[in-house]
Amino acid sequence: MKKYLFFFICLMIMTGCSQNIQSHSERIKTPLNQSWKLFPSIITNFEVIEKPLRPDQMKWNLHVKFGNPETHVKVVLETSGVIQSSEEGNKALEWTEVQEGETATVTIAVKAKEFGQGSMKVKVEAYDQDGKFKYSLNPTQYFLVTKEEVLTGNNGVTELELQHIDHLNQKGKISDKDTKPEKKN
Repeated sequence: MKKYLFFFICLMIMTGCSQNIQSHSERIKTPLNQSWKLFPSIITNFEVIEKPLRPDQMKWNLHVKFGNPETHVKVVLETSGVIQSSEEGNKALEWTEVQEGETATVTIAVKAKEFGQGSMKVKVEAYDQDGKFKYSLNPTQYFLVTKEEVLTGNNGVTELELQHIDHLNQKGKISDKDTKPEKKN
């Protein structure tokens, strides 16, 4: 099996499949109006409006900056786990004729229905003048809601769990001994 895999890789290299990968200098020559073909030309950023976060009401601003003019943009909020939208239904927003360099801001309100883990994902989708899908970006914010605190981040729940353990350790609610793995003989 390894021999066939090695043969396949050599064949791919010899037939020029690697020609599809552009060098850095070729990417620089790509026209700006075609840059979305390489990478989505939108940048997103979540910003907390009210701190500290409370489980019953968490307000965020989502800033969406467009690198190219877009004919039609759609934004949809999706929640999972203990996180739910504070407003009825998953609200979809739409913008038309977005200009290059324009930044749009969406206010998002979510709440936790109980303690636990959850997330909110915002799907930002761009369409051309014929309504054909071009690209999307899905920024996600993860939540860990405990009786002591609400933690958020964009790297997943495991990181939040480790932060929570560290906070409990700093407050003296657990000891270093409780956080160390047991040695097995």
